[in-house]
Amino acid sequence: MMSPTSLSETIGVAREDLAEKHEIRPRWTRYARTPLALAADLLFLTRPVLLGPVWVVYGAGAVLVGSSPGIDLLFVSFVVAGVYIHNQLTDIPNDRANRKLFLLSDGHVSHRAALTLTAMLWSAGILWSATQGIRSVLFALAIVLGLLYNGLRQPGWKSRPLLGLVANALAHGVITFVAGFTAAGGTIFEGIVRSIPYAFAVAAVYLATTIVDENGDRLTNKRTFCVVYGRAACTRWIAGLVCAAAVTAAANGDGWMAAAAIVSLVPAFLLLRAPAVGNAQRAAVIAVSVLALAVAVRWTTLFVLAAATFAATRYYYRLRFGVVYPTLGSG
Repeated sequence: MMSPTSLSETIGVAREDLAEKHEIRPRWTRYARTPLALAADLLFLTRPVLLGPVWVVYGAGAVLVGSSPGIDLLFVSFVVAGVYIHNQLTDIPNDRANRKLFLLSDGHVSHRAALTLTAMLWSAGILWSATQGIRSVLFALAIVLGLLYNGLRQPGWKSRPLLGLVANALAHGVITFVAGFTAAGGTIFEGIVRSIPYAFAVAAVYLATTIVDENGDRLTNKRTFCVVYGRAACTRWIAGLVCAAAVTAAANGDGWMAAAAIVSLVPAFLLLRAPAVGNAQRAAVIAVSVLALAVAVRWTTLFVLAAATFAATRYYYRLRFGVVYPTLGSG
């Protein structure tokens, strides 16, 4: 349950098709400072489209117990959304270099408003977690990992290749899965064991996004895995992690996850042969989409949530900035 830029950009299924050669100008002028416009800006500052992958992994944990997510997912989403906002606050130069996420980097939402919203979201999550017994540790760990990844007064783990990889795998793979698993009645220990293939899968998707963002990260001296070790090493790790996800899922008796990982091996090995940005984007999108489908056939509400979030975000960015975001394709 956590982080962002990377996994964040990443497990993100979505990608800005923003045309770097053109200047992005906000399209709301007369109404840009109305309460309704500010509310919309604050809502989409939470990056709801990137909550989709969180819902997928959380839902995977719940359906393995034979249940489906309930109200707990809302508060998990609050915690993750707060981490996403905090990530944007610490990543403004990089967002400007990559020409994305204009709300903070272009000054449409103030730092004070963003910090206030983050505090409100985290407070709601913490208050809810206080009623959850030992599960409250999961909420606390998610926030702590988010702060470590994003950084406070100095660059966080997102600028440390291996720590960034571990943080994403733990937050989005282990903690998020265990949160869903235990909310549905499973034990924490069994949830951790069952989460291992999901941690491998999340790590693979995260690495693919570091290839996608490589140029912008180099411009801002961000030391991601791809920047430090190169694309060739990055693609080898991706292929290895997807293989590990398939093997461990099969060992756990998680046939749905094993099947999703096997399908994802195809774009992973294509990326290994041709480590281009488009192939990396395609590998990440296919991996997340296949896993989402594997979860959605057992938790059909996910289809509705994903479609509604995608459509609303696309409409907002088209209306607000005149750009097509998110997209499901690459290129």
